[in-house]
Amino acid sequence: SPSEEAIRTMTKQVNAIKAEAKVLGKTGRSFGDEIVRGFKQISQFTYTYGIIQQIPNAIAQSVSELKQMDDILTEISKTSDLTTSQLKELGSTSFDSASKYGKKASDYLTGIQEMSRSGYYGEQAKQMANLSVLAQAAGDLDANMANSYLLASNAAYQYQGNVEKLNALLDGQNMINRMVMPCRKLMAS
Repeated sequence: SPSEEAIRTMTKQVNAIKAEAKVLGKTGRSFGDEIVRGFKQISQFTYTYGIIQQIPNAIAQSVSELKQMDDILTEISKTSDLTTSQLKELGSTSFDSASKYGKKASDYLTGIQEMSRSGYYGEQAKQMANLSVLAQAAGDLDANMANSYLLASNAAYQYQGNVEKLNALLDGQNMINRMVMPCRKLMAS
């Protein structure tokens, strides 16, 4: 089982991320409870100090992600008419929305931010942000490229934010890419 020193190290890391989250204004009982629960699970299944050494990196990444999300939500608040409670809900739901496609919450929120800047709000912004993370996953694009691609396509085809048409366009592009890439490899060999 983990040594006393290892358990003390984990406890310090739990306290560090909780303190950081409080500064960001994201601490509620549920957040703290989830962090503690997660670390209790880790301690139950951790038997070597080498695994525990990886925990600070995971915490640093989590804190960095929270800061990035906080910055993006602040920017969204400037370009939309969302209330404080709606912004908090958007922050919470962004994890689920992004994880469906194996992306980070900040990738999804960047989509909301860009769609808001382009005049799309509310449900339409969320749908377009979902399409953006889908494009990121399917096309191996970063968030900025996916958002730019969607907005440029939307303008070029005058879709006016019609998510169904944009989705069909994205599907068509993916089909073409799946057919073209093997042909390019054959021609290159």
